[in-house]
Amino acid sequence: MVSSSAQNKQYIYVVGDTKPTASVLHAEKKKPLVMAFIGLDDPYRGDSRGAAGVGRIAAKLLDGRYEYVDADSLSKTFNHVSGYENQLAAYAEQINQAGGVDILIGSTGEKFIELLEKKPVIIEGRFNEKFSESRAYMQDIPMGLVSHDLSQDKLNKEGAAFDLHYPNIKGSLIAVMMGGACIDIHGIVENIISKLKHETGPVTLFVCPSRRTEEYYQEFLDELALQRKDNFPELTVMGKEYNKAISSYNPYYGLLANANHIVLVGESGSMISEALYTGKPLHMAHMVHVQMSPLIDQGYIIDMAEVQDRPFISPSMPRLDVTMEVASSIVLEYKEAKDALACVLKRSAGGGPMI
Repeated sequence: MVSSSAQNKQYIYVVGDTKPTASVLHAEKKKPLVMAFIGLDDPYRGDSRGAAGVGRIAAKLLDGRYEYVDADSLSKTFNHVSGYENQLAAYAEQINQAGGVDILIGSTGEKFIELLEKKPVIIEGRFNEKFSESRAYMQDIPMGLVSHDLSQDKLNKEGAAFDLHYPNIKGSLIAVMMGGACIDIHGIVENIISKLKHETGPVTLFVCPSRRTEEYYQEFLDELALQRKDNFPELTVMGKEYNKAISSYNPYYGLLANANHIVLVGESGSMISEALYTGKPLHMAHMVHVQMSPLIDQGYIIDMAEVQDRPFISPSMPRLDVTMEVASSIVLEYKEAKDALACVLKRSAGGGPMI
């Protein structure tokens, strides 16, 4: 979406963590600002991580400044101001004084945009599933993949942190990511155990629930413990509850980095995309709605229902990543909008015909 007005913006790119402090006080002239606006939304959602990743790359492509804004970063920056809405207003005032936003990425920024004196040139709220799907045919982006905020550097750091937190992992490490509803927990665990029988030596299975699957987590662990006792005594079962993970050390990215095999139970576009970024094939259980036939045919995704009683496989695969393509498309749209508006302004200043 292109706003009705566009002005030259003035920012520099600032490399930050996933949740940097919101600040535009040290802006440099003639540099665009790309903002990932999360607001009150859950910063751990796939959409939030996608907005952060797309925004970060778009800022790099433009040689601009990147800002990540959520309720937590606003609270820390404006801790002298009471309440989210007042903190948002204080931040908007800073942005207005510094020149405005060029590209705003996110689906919850309506109130913030209302506070801006100059509207963003691009307001992109469909940066994730819908944006990827709309370009899948034209740009050969695989259907079902979405943007994320992963990099090889981040995987390296998270893998090292995982080793520090869990130094006693035994044997092969298998990550079980719980991305969606587990209708048949017994059957899924039975399938996993049937594959583990092909492993030689000890195996550590680490279960990682998501915000949508916390209710299934304990049931999943109980079923694993039951079948482990009868079928695979060399199996060590570990895990961490979702609420504890997001409030302390979160093993999710470290698991992706270090796991010998990755299993996804249920459906999650962000978890699929992050797993395939590692270059490892993804074993999926309980696929109902996602359309993954091309990725299955190419060996990126292994449907566990179709390969029961076969061992886990882990060939190195070419990395799949749509984040750069999505960010590049947004940057191209921004440049085209800027060029079009510059042409209109030039014609207006010269008294020529308005086309």
